[in-house]
Amino acid sequence: MARLPELKSSRPSDGEVEVMFADLMSRRDMLQGPSAPSQEALNSMFEFTPDKKWTLVYNDMLTTQSAEREKQQLAQEYEVLKAFRSLFNTDILLFLCHWEKPQGHRLVLQGIDELKDTMKLPGRFDAWFGALETAIDGRGRMGSLVGASEEFRKLQSRALPEASLPEYVVNNMFLVNALVNSDIVESLKARVHLRSQMTASGLPRIMAKMRDLGTPDLNLQLQVFERSATADNEDLVLNFQREASRDLSNPADLFNLVLERVKDTRAKDFFMSAMQHLLLIQHDGSDMVHYFKLIDSMISTVVLDKDGAVSSGDMASLIGTSVNNVLDRFADQDLMERTQMELKETRLALNARENELQSLQKRLDDAAGGLVGQLEAQLKELQSDLEMSRDNAAALQRDMDEMERSYVDRILGLELELLLLFRHHDQFWSLTLNFKVANHVHHHRHRHRHRRHLLLLWGQVQKMTEKDSPDISSPDAATPMTSNMRKHVLDMAKTRMKQLQWDKLSAEHASSTVWDKASQTEMLLRNTILQHGLFGEMDEEFKAKESSKKVQSVKRDNKELQTYLNYATRQGIEMVLKRLKSRLTGNKQCTPEELAHLIIQCDPQVFDQSLLTELLRYYPESETKGRLGEYKNASDEQLRLLHPADRLVVLLMTVPHLKDKVKGMLYKTKYQDTVDLIRNGLNKIRDGAEAIMDAPNFAKLLSVVLLFGNYLNATGIKGGAYGFKISSINKLVDTKATDGTTLLHFVERAVSNQFPELEGFIDEISLATEACRVQLLDLKHDLAELKSANVQHKKDLDRLLGENEENMEDPYSKLMLPFLSTATAELQRLSDQTQYTERVFTEALRYYGEGPDPLRRSLTGAKSMSTEEFFGIFKEFLTAYRKAKTDNATLAQQP
Repeated sequence: MARLPELKSSRPSDGEVEVMFADLMSRRDMLQGPSAPSQEALNSMFEFTPDKKWTLVYNDMLTTQSAEREKQQLAQEYEVLKAFRSLFNTDILLFLCHWEKPQGHRLVLQGIDELKDTMKLPGRFDAWFGALETAIDGRGRMGSLVGASEEFRKLQSRALPEASLPEYVVNNMFLVNALVNSDIVESLKARVHLRSQMTASGLPRIMAKMRDLGTPDLNLQLQVFERSATADNEDLVLNFQREASRDLSNPADLFNLVLERVKDTRAKDFFMSAMQHLLLIQHDGSDMVHYFKLIDSMISTVVLDKDGAVSSGDMASLIGTSVNNVLDRFADQDLMERTQMELKETRLALNARENELQSLQKRLDDAAGGLVGQLEAQLKELQSDLEMSRDNAAALQRDMDEMERSYVDRILGLELELLLLFRHHDQFWSLTLNFKVANHVHHHRHRHRHRRHLLLLWGQVQKMTEKDSPDISSPDAATPMTSNMRKHVLDMAKTRMKQLQWDKLSAEHASSTVWDKASQTEMLLRNTILQHGLFGEMDEEFKAKESSKKVQSVKRDNKELQTYLNYATRQGIEMVLKRLKSRLTGNKQCTPEELAHLIIQCDPQVFDQSLLTELLRYYPESETKGRLGEYKNASDEQLRLLHPADRLVVLLMTVPHLKDKVKGMLYKTKYQDTVDLIRNGLNKIRDGAEAIMDAPNFAKLLSVVLLFGNYLNATGIKGGAYGFKISSINKLVDTKATDGTTLLHFVERAVSNQFPELEGFIDEISLATEACRVQLLDLKHDLAELKSANVQHKKDLDRLLGENEENMEDPYSKLMLPFLSTATAELQRLSDQTQYTERVFTEALRYYGEGPDPLRRSLTGAKSMSTEEFFGIFKEFLTAYRKAKTDNATLAQQP
């Protein structure tokens, strides 16, 4: 082996190479044995050229040398670690206690816990204090090594020349004080717990031996420990609301403190039960010590689990679960007990009610109908009284409404008088100049606001007057405002008729007149009129003259329809009208009046995504709507002069918050489809991830690929792999064979011939191939848009309802209120499903090696692979595997 560098520069002769190659074949069991190749292969190998044989011999020598060198390096590293071990003494631990408080302190405690677990000792500080006590007890005569213990000899051999036992003990005492230092450990419970553990490991006994050394520095540290222990005991007593003189080392005082703490609570029962169980411990000697030691460990772990004084695994190692789990179980048990008590009480009450019901039933049966008859008579009387009370209430309500109207008229009159008085007052006020300017401005603003309010009331009075006045000339097809004042007429003349000049009554007014009773027989009368053809006779007898009408009609036909919309907007709105078929006329194009009615009533026919989208796109802006504002109160004749697109805009201008309503209707139209798309996508991703994580045949196939890959890469840098990222599986086709096939073809032949059961992996990863079409980020984006739009539409609806309480009866409000409430709960459930799916997908990434490397962590973190890319790996491999299977079958059929 020493000749290896020399051989690297000059190759031996061919004869030496032949000898060395034969030796190699013999050492590798290539000539004979179970692993020996066939004779034909041996002959082929012996026919290698000397250079090729030398290459194999040289590589074998390199491998052997690397193994020996690795063995030497491991031995050297072991010696270095032994040297480092002597450096980690109490000084370094003391430094760690004060480093990065309390992180360093936590690290020291973890090291002590690991030492305890390694040496399999019961107490936390048993290993450390045992070595310390052995060193103190093992001193030789007169401080020499004569008669010294082995631990003391190790101490002297590892220490520096100037080190001695007192310094070693002082350093240990420094570390003890650091572990219970109040500046490092802020929790009082944690410090008391640590001192209790030290006491259990024999620290008081060791401290008594330390005092015998008579070292001033050591005595000072012992005093520091005692003072801090006394201070913590006093603080603990104060926390229990006791005097500072109470001695916590006295068992009687401790028992009284605990007893007073749990007094008059349910905890007292459990405390007394624990004391009674302690009395049942009848063992003596070491068994009794072990019992109480175990009980102390469990109590301290439960009490201080959240204060950082115990390691995270203490509770789980003691009882197999955490404190939080135990407390949750107790809470569930208390809830179950309360529920059982309530159920018991409910059952008792139910039994009482059943007994009472049986008693009443028996009384009814005994009465033989007499009591029932009395009750029926009383019920009739009560119903009569109730009807009477309802009539009285209705009459009082009518009187109150009439009084309210009269009061409103009177108040309006007084307000008008006040307006005139304020005007005269303003004239008088302008003559007064002795007041301050600030008061003048204040009163002026107040008068201005009041005057504006009065003018608004005067406008309302005018509108009410206009409503109550008869509208003779208006046609039947009135605007929405006037249509509410008209009665629906079933029969209409086909031609223009002469008008009956009467004074109409409103519906409210007629309800309190004779016409209210006449409406009950109206249908009978109408049937009689139709049977006799009276309406036809009226058509002939009361037909209006049409000469002037025809002239006007001809003129109007010749007149072009007016429009205020630009060409693109007009064309877009016409397309919206063409998307609906008229229900009234049967035409393919809906009329503007009919479409406006459908939108206002939120008819299901208008819940079309394309229709609502185009309506939002082409609905004009404020400038165009301002030019059409004069037609808001126009008559039917004037509206017919407008283009149908303009008429639709005019009709929709009367709808408050039209755009917000159309957006809400569009949101409702798209909502269910989007939710189904998100839910189906999440299901595909979740099913695909769970399927590939539960694919035993595919896992075995990957193991076969790993074996083949390590075999090929044995001498290269890629060899010796523990595994590979799943994305590397599609690189099997990049490794070509001599016959033109690939490594994937080889793997497929191996699976088909030797592992036919593994082909079940095709069904195992089939769900993953379906999930490659879904992008989780797009689903999360769509869900976020749905939630944001839901919140916005709820705000718009709240604003609409806040403007007027009558908007509660609006069809849009009735439709959207329950829908948005249901959608909110459904979107929350969908958010939970999204979080769960993302977590399952992340686990699948980690499962197949595509997650972050724990040994190569960075501050920014690695970019996560998308669902489309990850599941596409499985689809690509499955496609390539099927192609390789087909190719192999074709090659097998060839001669």
